[in-house]
Amino acid sequence: MISRLVQSGCRRYGLSIMTVETRATDSYIKTISMKAYLITTGIVFGLITVAHVWRVFAEGSHLATDPVFILLTLLSTALCLWACRLLRVSSRS
Repeated sequence: MISRLVQSGCRRYGLSIMTVETRATDSYIKTISMKAYLITTGIVFGLITVAHVWRVFAEGSHLATDPVFILLTLLSTALCLWACRLLRVSSRS
């Protein structure tokens, strides 16, 4: 149900109620889709980070001297943290 204030504002600016409802629904769907994407991305990169750390313990510390392995581990950690940060910021707004 749309409030009278929204209805009067729509009439004042020449918008139909359907346009306002459609825009609000589209925005909500985009927000939910973005949150699902951020959750999925954070989980995937978090699991990659955990797998890398687990592999270091399972195979020995010689992996910790490989610069490519370290770079990929740091990259997956950074992407996981970035997704978590963006999710937290999007939840506040």
